[in-house]
Amino acid sequence: MKEKKAKKSGFFSLLSDSIQLRFYRKENFEQIGSINLSPRSIYIVLSSTILVLLLLVFVLLAYTPLQRLIPRLSSIENATKFVELSDNLDQIDAQIDAQATYNSALRKMLTGDENVDFSNVDIIGMNSSPIEPQKSTETEAANLIVAEEAHEKRLELETGSIFDDMAAVDFYTPISGIISADFDPQLEHFGVDIIAPSDTPVKSIRDGHIIISEWNIETGHTLGVQHDNNILSFYKHNSALLKEKGDFVKGGEIIAIIGNSGRLTSGPHLHFEIWHNGKPVNPNDYINLKNE
Repeated sequence: MKEKKAKKSGFFSLLSDSIQLRFYRKENFEQIGSINLSPRSIYIVLSSTILVLLLLVFVLLAYTPLQRLIPRLSSIENATKFVELSDNLDQIDAQIDAQATYNSALRKMLTGDENVDFSNVDIIGMNSSPIEPQKSTETEAANLIVAEEAHEKRLELETGSIFDDMAAVDFYTPISGIISADFDPQLEHFGVDIIAPSDTPVKSIRDGHIIISEWNIETGHTLGVQHDNNILSFYKHNSALLKEKGDFVKGGEIIAIIGNSGRLTSGPHLHFEIWHNGKPVNPNDYINLKNE
């Protein structure tokens, strides 16, 4: 018993005893300094250092991107982002499909297969911008309102409930001249041919975006403009095109120069078409194209 007590007293006395570290020069063993330490102070310093390090690691893992190093937390975050990205990709794919269908229909019409129905093309979906991940309740509510308005707009376009009367729409005259061929759907002539002097500028009939600006063997230098209210206008056989695909043009703005390009022409003139809700209409019913 006495030996055990002696050992215990010796251990505790060791913790309380001071230890002096002395430092000497190697050359002459001259003392240059000393430090007084005790096992207890060393223990306190080491314990405090370890606690501070543990606290720092916790803060870094809990409140910084380093939390992704924790498998469970990173897997939950990645799964959420994956679902958002998947939904956005589905919507983008749908928009791309709508754009491809629309372009295909226009291209067929311009190359001879003009009896094409645009009524099933989702123009609203085609023109909408890619949807970004929603970041707040307010953003979500705003997106829902925009989606509802777009849906109502598409229904109106599909049912023809707006601007059924084309006479209510104001148009600029694309070019004035002598009409050499009238609108005749039975002969698959879906526009009018207008003869005018060489180098006469061709103007857009209404504000819109250029959706076609190209040359093809049938109609030569051709422009197509998408206007509001599901109206399309086409300008064919030009000698030069002044606008590119994607450009926005104002009504009355010069977009081309009259010409004689393409196989389906026998002299300088403009072949001009208007389409509404996917169907060709007679331009003479809405625009005065003759010189007076």
